[in-house]
Amino acid sequence: MMLEVIRQAILDRMNLVPGIGKFHRYERYAKAEKEFRALYAATDGQLRGGYARRRATRETTSDGFPVEQSQWDIRLYMALADGDESELAFDALIESARDAFRADPTLGHVVMDLNGPEGVSGLQLEDSVPVMFCGVLCHCARLALFTNVVRSS
Repeated sequence: MMLEVIRQAILDRMNLVPGIGKFHRYERYAKAEKEFRALYAATDGQLRGGYARRRATRETTSDGFPVEQSQWDIRLYMALADGDESELAFDALIESARDAFRADPTLGHVVMDLNGPEGVSGLQLEDSVPVMFCGVLCHCARLALFTNVVRSS
């Protein structure tokens, strides 16, 4: 299924980002807070990671071929540490992720491109705010990614 191939390509690209932490193909949950934290705890124990979720899919026609455009919601989290200026480190992490998608706009030839409406291309930062996540005050970035593939008959 093409959807799973794209999802895996997004995961692979995110996992190339140094310091990304634990990035998942889907939003992870656990009933117990300790287990939930373990899903997103980086090797140094800091909460750091995220997930990709498909938000919408639309089909259009381009040059007589059906093109499927999916919009992905990508979330990144990192524990907030004011004394360490963690917001600056988190901003750098976001830009590293954006650079990773800019460097491979076909996700290893899995998709046609990463172009969205209104001329956007690549990984877009939609919002970056502090949130409580896994019982810890964290930075949270909501990013958007569009993927386009030609549908085969």
